[in-house]
Amino acid sequence: MSEWTTSDPRAAEVAAVPAPAPARKWPASFNEAPKWAVEDASVFEHEIERIFEGPLWHVVGHFAELDSPGRFKTTTLGRTP
Repeated sequence: MSEWTTSDPRAAEVAAVPAPAPARKWPASFNEAPKWAVEDASVFEHEIERIFEGPLWHVVGHFAELDSPGRFKTTTLGRTP
C-alpha cells in the first residue's frame, strides 16, 4: 500500500508528529528584536537556564545603595529571589 488512509493505524502516528518550527530570522537592524524572541516560551526557558541559572555571578546591587554597614539588599534575578 503506497498511500496511508485514515483507517491505517500509522496515520495517527504521523498526525501526532509536530510540524517543524518556522524558520526564524533576526532583523537586520541591531536595535530590533523579532516578535518570536519575546513571545516564545521555549526562548524564555532557554534564557533563564543559560543566563540566570548558569555558573556565572551577576551584579545585583552597588554599595552606594546601602546607607550603613550591616545593611543588605534583596532582589529577584530570573526566578530566584
